[in-house]
Amino acid sequence: MKNSLKPLLLFLSIGFCVSSSLAFDDKLDALKNALIYESANQEFYIEGGLQFDLTSYYTDNSDLNPPGFFFPEGGKSVDWSPRVTATVDTWLGDKWYGFIKWRWDDGVHPGLARFYGTDNFDFRFDEVFVRYEAAGPALQLQVGRFVPIMGNFLGRQSNWDSGLISYPIHYNQVTSVSDQLVAADADAFVSRRNVKDFPNKVSWLPAYWAQLYNQGAAVFGIKDKWDYSLNFMNTAPSSRGTVWNEFDWSDPTYMASLGYSPNAAWRVGLTGTYGAYFQEGSEANLPAGTDIGDFMQTNLGVDLTWKKGHWSVWAELVYSDFEVPNVNDTVAFWSYFIEAQYAFKPRWWVSARWNEQIYNKVSTSAGSEKWDNDLYRIDLGLGHRISRHAQVRLQYSYQQQDADFQNAENFAVVEFSLKL
Repeated sequence: MKNSLKPLLLFLSIGFCVSSSLAFDDKLDALKNALIYESANQEFYIEGGLQFDLTSYYTDNSDLNPPGFFFPEGGKSVDWSPRVTATVDTWLGDKWYGFIKWRWDDGVHPGLARFYGTDNFDFRFDEVFVRYEAAGPALQLQVGRFVPIMGNFLGRQSNWDSGLISYPIHYNQVTSVSDQLVAADADAFVSRRNVKDFPNKVSWLPAYWAQLYNQGAAVFGIKDKWDYSLNFMNTAPSSRGTVWNEFDWSDPTYMASLGYSPNAAWRVGLTGTYGAYFQEGSEANLPAGTDIGDFMQTNLGVDLTWKKGHWSVWAELVYSDFEVPNVNDTVAFWSYFIEAQYAFKPRWWVSARWNEQIYNKVSTSAGSEKWDNDLYRIDLGLGHRISRHAQVRLQYSYQQQDADFQNAENFAVVEFSLKL
């Protein structure tokens, strides 16, 4: 454990000593300014960005079964994950905007590349899109690879802007629904609840997969107190990173949202998604005479945001159901979270989040049974913006599920970030 923590402790020490100095901040400001170019007529503007993150996480689960999308190297209760993110923002006139996000890390989720056994590290483009303002803020068009524009969490999944390190429960807690594997009947499907999430999270699905970077087109805008979005995407909201690059549009997903802000402090929103969730290439596993388009995922949600003074509060309730092969009943669950953040001093904040996921019942030979295990999770966080360019966040999570075994009861994580 001590050896696993050495890289993080060393980097944190350097970060606190160096980034807290005004001179170092000024040097990073100068470097940031060097990544900006504006044409003489101000019609063209381009700005580069760079961020380094180092994350260390610990789970006391004897089966090394961490919550969410963390993939520690075999045999470790403590592991660490580095990430470098480079971005390019471009504006052409007052109508066109383009964005590119490139990353080097050990997977879109900590340790994922290493877990798959391909390479220890991964190079990829997470986002590449172009946006056009057709009628000012009221009507904007976007196409490319991007985070779907909807809800109150996907838009704030950037770790620099989020108070907590992990994601809300329905964005990273897998259920026993699979996008690849087909159970023989309802009994076999329900029996999956007796299997631990790890390593099955590489074939099981949540309601939403975060971080989520699928491809498609979106129409969105803001008019007076209303905002809206319509997204046409290549894969389902629960889709994993291995399929985001697919260009098969035969089974797309539709996502939509509508929001209302009565004043500057409040916003309430409605969201909905509908689309096929099985991976391309899984047809051979499906019942005879069916294909991917016969099995759909539906998400319906309501979200709430309130910000005033030092306080920020977010809440979201989602109903998700899947059409599962060889299961006659609707396979569904309710999931919600309530998250609060309080900035108690300049550059300091505390965060807390309550998460819960509740499953419905399906008919089996033994009667009506829940198809997965109800669970709750408590996330507590502390953050400090060391300087204009550096921050550190800590989080502790406690999780319990209604089963004879647990998928990580205690989970702790610390992350240091340096950003231009």
